[in-house]
Amino acid sequence: MIVDLLDGKKTDHTPVWFMRQAGRYMAEYRAMKEKYTFIQMCKTPELAARVTLQPVKRFGLDAAILFSDILLPVEAMGLNLNYSPGPVITPRITDKSGVERLRIPAPEEFGYLRKASAGVLEELPEEKDLIGFAGAPLTVTAYILEGGAAAGFSMLQKTAGSEIFFALMDKVTQTVIQYMTAQADAGIRLFQFFDTWAGAIDAGQYSRDVLPYTQKAVDAAKSRGLKVIYFFKGGEGTARAVSALKGVDVFSVDFSHSLAEFDGFTGKRHVLQGNLDPGLLTKDRDSIMKGIDAVFKSAKGLKGHIFNLGHGVLQTTPEANVAFAVDYIKKAGQK
Repeated sequence: MIVDLLDGKKTDHTPVWFMRQAGRYMAEYRAMKEKYTFIQMCKTPELAARVTLQPVKRFGLDAAILFSDILLPVEAMGLNLNYSPGPVITPRITDKSGVERLRIPAPEEFGYLRKASAGVLEELPEEKDLIGFAGAPLTVTAYILEGGAAAGFSMLQKTAGSEIFFALMDKVTQTVIQYMTAQADAGIRLFQFFDTWAGAIDAGQYSRDVLPYTQKAVDAAKSRGLKVIYFFKGGEGTARAVSALKGVDVFSVDFSHSLAEFDGFTGKRHVLQGNLDPGLLTKDRDSIMKGIDAVFKSAKGLKGHIFNLGHGVLQTTPEANVAFAVDYIKKAGQK
């Protein structure tokens, strides 16, 4: 349905899916997590496919997003990745020699993604889309420099614009492209780049030092015929900076500003995705309805709209609230 929307075809309602729609808030997922580790589920195609399909079957969402993680590529680059519970990446990259030791994997090394994607596509109804994804170069680079999810991203800010930064960004970008290629080879037509930490550096520096690498990744996805969604977090300056990306079919907006505000920042020329505050899904139904109505109001006049959250589903979200929200969105978004 999302690909149809982007191809200019009419849809009977506003398409809806949620970031982190598969995960710890679902009892079915938690039952699996008692048997398998997160990494096992990501790297075992049959398990990844099952988790990917869980929320689509349970809630009737219009798209599935492949169950994986934006940091899996760092293992293939030669780094160690553990979760305890957040990501821990070792060894730390502190100089150019550390970057030089990193390798650029081939798409075949991500064969588990290809197999999981193919498994989902075999079972997914034709009218629903499968979304592949990767971390955008800056966000993956930030995690590597910080050794995981460190608050403040001091190492990123310290090294941004340096020789080490550019060398690492180059290798990460090439690796992200290989990660995307493995998914495209399975037949995925829709791909999202997650740039969660786009706002961690100055918007001017993003435009000067980061955007060329992001553009290279987007160009590679477009060369494979993929529709591209770009999710970012950041304020007005970041919004203006990322809107300069060429070839992006959809900008996914976080909940720090409205869809109408982003549209105003960037010249009213984009299909937008978002951007309900995920915290509202933990509230009462009246609050959920009011939040959804506000998003639809903000989306009026857009070139196109895909309903989503401004970030991922929270672990404390009741499944009944997700079911209610999806049903309400489909009814409110009827065309």
